[in-house]
Amino acid sequence: MVDLKQITEQNSTLKEGPKRPVGVFIGGTNGIGRATAYEFAKNTVDPTVYVVGRNASAGESLIEQLKEVNGSKNAKYYFLKHDVSSIKECDKLCSVIRGQEKQVNLLFVSSGILSVSKRSETEEGIEKRMAVNYYGRWRIIDQLMPLVQRAAGKQEFARVVSVLSPGHEGKLILDDLDLKDNYSFMKMYKHISTFNSLAVLRFSQLHPNVSFIHLYPGFVGGTEISRNLPSVLASALRFLERFAAQPLDDFGKQCLYLGASSKEYAKGSFLIDEKFKDLKQPAVQKGFLAPELQESVWKHTQQVYQSVIGK
Repeated sequence: MVDLKQITEQNSTLKEGPKRPVGVFIGGTNGIGRATAYEFAKNTVDPTVYVVGRNASAGESLIEQLKEVNGSKNAKYYFLKHDVSSIKECDKLCSVIRGQEKQVNLLFVSSGILSVSKRSETEEGIEKRMAVNYYGRWRIIDQLMPLVQRAAGKQEFARVVSVLSPGHEGKLILDDLDLKDNYSFMKMYKHISTFNSLAVLRFSQLHPNVSFIHLYPGFVGGTEISRNLPSVLASALRFLERFAAQPLDDFGKQCLYLGASSKEYAKGSFLIDEKFKDLKQPAVQKGFLAPELQESVWKHTQQVYQSVIGK
């Protein structure tokens, strides 16, 4: 693991990097996405930043903070209100960004729901936690890949970071990938963890000059992770946060390092934790990330998308 001082120093070199980089932060109104967007604006020259979320007041508040930390007349900051549990909303979001930008340097996705409640479907018929944590985020990534590729083609940093749960992959229920018949919290968690890791590996093969990172954050303070949990469990987490959690601002610096400034994560596929420990090889060795699974899960994913947009 690189220490925080080295990370901060490396992030500062972004000011010598590409001018007017574009960062898109899905789930950027709070927690890890918010902290990373702040560091992106702070450490780059004339950035364009898109903050995407559902909470307009939180989004506008962050935009004001970004203007304060980097008030360059050439910097541009946008809040876009979208619900990324909806595939159609994801498509609308991507249409807006593609209409305004020619490239994206960092696509950072940290939107998510942690809830142990029973299966609940969106209006589009997708289990809500799976929609936010996998189907929605990879719809956005897939739709914006031409813009990320354009940044890579200019020899600028071009990276996709999906913050979730590498290291928690497991055996999939292949005849019920969306868990309509076999849902439980643990099965859902295992599926979305594996789906994200499989997508990282698959997309890296298709786009070898781009970096794809599936990042496990560990225990980070100030993320609102407990808001959908039962009150007793939420209270326990908030108590532990005082003593055991990594400061949110520090983790934002780490995320910018992974998503923009580090040399070792410039291209390829990476499954890592908050200490930058490699989590890919154990999952590969257990057979959880086999090439045939990459293809079958992506085929299933495309079928889910088509079931929505074809209506």
